[in-house]
Amino acid sequence: MDLVQQVNRIKMTPLQVFLSYAKIRGIMPELIKIGSREAVDFYKYSGVTGRYEKINAKFRDVFDNHFKNHGFGWTLFNSLLYNFRNADTIWDDKLEKAHRLWSGFVRKNIYLDNMKVGDKIKFVSWNNEREGTILDISKDYSRIKVAFDAGSRTTFINFGNISEINGEAFEPCFHIKWKGKEYGIK
Repeated sequence: MDLVQQVNRIKMTPLQVFLSYAKIRGIMPELIKIGSREAVDFYKYSGVTGRYEKINAKFRDVFDNHFKNHGFGWTLFNSLLYNFRNADTIWDDKLEKAHRLWSGFVRKNIYLDNMKVGDKIKFVSWNNEREGTILDISKDYSRIKVAFDAGSRTTFINFGNISEINGEAFEPCFHIKWKGKEYGIK
C-alpha cells in the first residue's frame, strides 16, 4: 500500500490537516525548524483552576490549543509562530503565500466528518455543562452557533467546549478534497 492510499484510509485530526497543507505548499522544512526546537513556555487555560497556567509546550500543544479556541481561523500562522522564539527569521515568501492562501483552502477543501447542523451536543459554557442543537458551523471552523435545549437562546462556542455529540465522545475529524483527490475518510 503506497503513502497516498494509507493517508486516504485515516480520519484526519486538525494537526494532520494542517501538516498536509504544509506539505502541499512546500513549507514543511520551515515548520520542522520551529517544531524540532526545544519546548517553549506557553500559557494555557485550565478549566479545573479557571486560570492560565504556564507549561512547557511543543508545536503540537500550541497548535491544539489554537484549534480548540479558534478552529482553523484567526490568523493561524501568526498565532503559531508568535509563540516560538526566532520564528520570524524563517518567515519568507513561501510562508507568506501559504499564510495568504490558508483561509481559502480551509473554506473550499476541508470538510468536517463527524458533526453537522442539527446534531445534539453537550458543551461547557461558563463552567456549566449544557445541552444544545447545532444551528451553524462557520466556514473556517472557528465557531459553532448552538441553540440551548432549555430555551430559545443561542450562543457561539468553539471546539474546545464540546464534550459529546449525539451521545458519543467528540474528537473532530476531517477529510480534504483537493485537485480531484480525497485525503482521509468520511
